[in-house]
Amino acid sequence: MKIFGNNSKEEQYIEFDILKYNEEREKKGLPKIEITPITSEEIENLNNFCKSINHEGCLLSDSGENKKAIERYNLVLSVNPKYLDALYNKGRALHLLGEYSKAIESYDEVLIIDPKHILTLHNKGMDLFCMERYNEAIEVFDSVLKIDPTHTNAIHNKKVTLEKLNKQ
Repeated sequence: MKIFGNNSKEEQYIEFDILKYNEEREKKGLPKIEITPITSEEIENLNNFCKSINHEGCLLSDSGENKKAIERYNLVLSVNPKYLDALYNKGRALHLLGEYSKAIESYDEVLIIDPKHILTLHNKGMDLFCMERYNEAIEVFDSVLKIDPTHTNAIHNKKVTLEKLNKQ
C-alpha cells in the first residue's frame, strides 16, 4: 500500500504522522503503510480522483446499492488509505448492510485519524448497540457528549441503551 509523506523542498506531500498511524494499524494487526513521494500535480489529480470516486460511492449508497458503494470506497482507499470521507462512508454503507463489526473497523480507522470525529463516534455507538454491546455503546455515546453535550441523538441513544441494559 502506498500513501503520501511529509514535506520536501522539491516535492509536495500530504502531511500526516505516518509513525503514529502505523503504530495504531500495527496494534490492530493491519499492515504498515509505506511512504511514496509524489509531485503537487499528482497530488491534485489523486485528490480529484478520490473525491470523484467517493462521490460515486455516495450516490450508489443513497440509491441502496451499498455493496457497489463499498467497492468505490475501497478503490479510493487503495489510492489513499487515510481518505477520511471514504472510510466514514464505507462504515455507513456497511452499517446499512447490517455488517456492524466491519462498520466499526472502518470507523476505528477514521478515529485513528480524527479521534473527535463526532459522526463516526455516534455511528460506532449505534453499531455497538445493534450488536447488543450496550456498555461499550454507552462509553462511545459518552465520548460524543464530551465533545458536544447537546448532541440530541447521542443523548437519546444513550438513554435507550441504558434502558436496554437495565432490562437485561
